[in-house]
Amino acid sequence: MIKTNEFDVIIDLMYSKNTNVFGKALYPQFSECKLHTDAAICLQRASKLLKPLGLKIKIFDAYRPQSIQKQMWEMIPNGKYLADPKIGSNHSRGVALDISLIDANQCELSFGTAIDEMDVKSHHFNLEVDQESYHNRLTLLSIMVGAGFKYINNEWWHYELPNSKEYPLLDDSL
Repeated sequence: MIKTNEFDVIIDLMYSKNTNVFGKALYPQFSECKLHTDAAICLQRASKLLKPLGLKIKIFDAYRPQSIQKQMWEMIPNGKYLADPKIGSNHSRGVALDISLIDANQCELSFGTAIDEMDVKSHHFNLEVDQESYHNRLTLLSIMVGAGFKYINNEWWHYELPNSKEYPLLDDSL
């Protein structure tokens, strides 16, 4: 389990509230932020790399139960931004994170789009975002890759372990 103080992060699980792209709380009783141990080690490394910059990671999603992945797919079956539950999400393997960065004043940095905005502007290297947002995306990218994660092109906020498909889908009782 990821703890705020232990990992020096802020946890704000977006699917435990109704202010997300689905418009409802999908984790009504699921408030713990969980990751596979291998991903947790990389998360700690990323936090340490950000510390000299005065920045912290804000976690919006980590381990996601398969049952929730199925609900998401039923509401928005968009394979460009959401994994088909038949294949399985890397969130459901416990090796993926949806994150942003906050500064020393606990203010979230600008990334040009909201998390989970299913639009071409959300792609990592989209040049339509302002310079500050693009810089923040590159900062996040360099830290996360340096810590051992990989990115996916369509979502500036999503990071996962490079060999994520080698991890099994986890049971909802995790």
